[in-house]
Amino acid sequence: MNRTARFALLWFAVFFVLNTFIGPLVGINDVPVTPGYIIGNIIIWGGAAAIVYFILERKRKKNTKDEKMG
Repeated sequence: MNRTARFALLWFAVFFVLNTFIGPLVGINDVPVTPGYIIGNIIIWGGAAAIVYFILERKRKKNTKDEKMG
């Protein structure tokens, strides 16, 4: 697993746990933690992590391509 994928997975895990469990526990979110809420957050934060991964991977490939050309 490359560095970008590890970063995206870590990003997903941190924000998923913060938004799903820590936020309602502390009182930031006034929503009950139900299985539907958990699945919805998995989908939302998983999609966001995939977007972060593709953006960072594209940037990395562009930077390595520029280094090879110049």
